[in-house]
Amino acid sequence: MFKKITLLFSAFAGMIVLGGCGENVDPQKLLREALGNSFTIESAKFDSTLDVQIENVEEANGNINLVFAGKGENILEFPPILEYSLGANFDLENAEIGVIAGEFELGFKIVEEAFFGIIEKFDLSGSPELEAAKPFIQMYSDNWYRFSLSGIPEMEEQMEQQKETQKEIVAIYKKLLTKNDILLAKNLNENGENFILEVEPNFDLIFSRDFLENDLIGATKIAIENSITDIDETERAKILAEFELDDETLDNLPEIRETAEQIWTLGNFKLEIQIDKNDRIAHSTTMSGEIDLAEFGKFFDDEDATGKIIFEITSTLSEINQPQNIVPPEEYIDFDPTMIFGMPMDAPMDEINLEDDLDYFDEEMIMNPDELEAMFGENLLEMELPEDAPIARPRN
Repeated sequence: MFKKITLLFSAFAGMIVLGGCGENVDPQKLLREALGNSFTIESAKFDSTLDVQIENVEEANGNINLVFAGKGENILEFPPILEYSLGANFDLENAEIGVIAGEFELGFKIVEEAFFGIIEKFDLSGSPELEAAKPFIQMYSDNWYRFSLSGIPEMEEQMEQQKETQKEIVAIYKKLLTKNDILLAKNLNENGENFILEVEPNFDLIFSRDFLENDLIGATKIAIENSITDIDETERAKILAEFELDDETLDNLPEIRETAEQIWTLGNFKLEIQIDKNDRIAHSTTMSGEIDLAEFGKFFDDEDATGKIIFEITSTLSEINQPQNIVPPEEYIDFDPTMIFGMPMDAPMDEINLEDDLDYFDEEMIMNPDELEAMFGENLLEMELPEDAPIARPRN
């Protein structure tokens, strides 16, 4: 029962992210207008941070910082044009594995119907397994890799279908957000050019039978059904059935609603949205909370849970509907998804001839087991390899 409600909450949280006064403004109408206006954003710069403090959670303590930043054009279309990075900074200590510290950063681009990726930085230290893997990962750093769908007729056909499907999905969720007051404005203030709204979930609406069956579940099923076009009817029916709520769940909605509100209050969750006075678009969203796992465990029959998690998520938008000038990398290596370590996935091992089959590899790019063992140690080489097994290293 709670599994499906958790799924609904995940979809609801995703919609939130999309998203005394001197002026006579109705806070609820302002909130609804801002959520609707989020669907007018065609391009923007974005910056999201997640700061997490962990205190004695399964004998772990420390901090995690995640940063998701970049820019995009044609954001509501498929595929969008994006340039973004995902970075993380760790400072954790666990009784079993010791200290995990350091940072990594990954870069991505989606442009000209191709996906580009790069490992900008990987400098994590901690467990022996992590230390052993680090040199291998760093070998692939500093090079852009491209995965393109051009030349694959089946994928090109699916992409064309998805372009039309995307428009339908956007329309469905826009209607869902603007038709229903999923969030309730509790307090309205001003700060210069922004309205500041303190909001919370509308628990009465979200856990009402009519909204779940006819709006949230209905919209989700339509969106999923439009997205899955390449499977038979039996499989499609199985997937859609996962989003049906059984009678037991529906009968217990009042109890679930009460539990959800208690969790919101217990976690001291706060959600604040800053809305620009001119364009009526949410330029900043902040959510914070303090989760006492021992108290939360009482709701989920987990009496052994201990510790505390304190978090804050902040998302900002800037340069809304301005050109972002996203271009492909000047240099990159084409990534072939049918290859693993330079060897075709479906090819019989005795028929592989790396030098003949792959003209972009040369002798200097081949690592033998002795080189691997010298670099990574014996722990990473527990699998048995043939004496002459070739493994490809990337070009610098």
